[in-house]
Amino acid sequence: MFVAANRARRAINRLDDFHAALVAGDEDAVEINRVVEAAGLRVSRQTGSQS
Repeated sequence: MFVAANRARRAINRLDDFHAALVAGDEDAVEINRVVEAAGLRVSRQTGSQS
């Protein structure tokens, strides 16, 4: 099961890092998210122009 779980994983990107920092309560991430939401937007969990 361990081997299968590690083969199916994917690389962590910057958005993953940001959302993890947000959940962890990182002050910078929380403030960035507050500013983004105040502008009526949200930080996507996916990269690409469709996101």
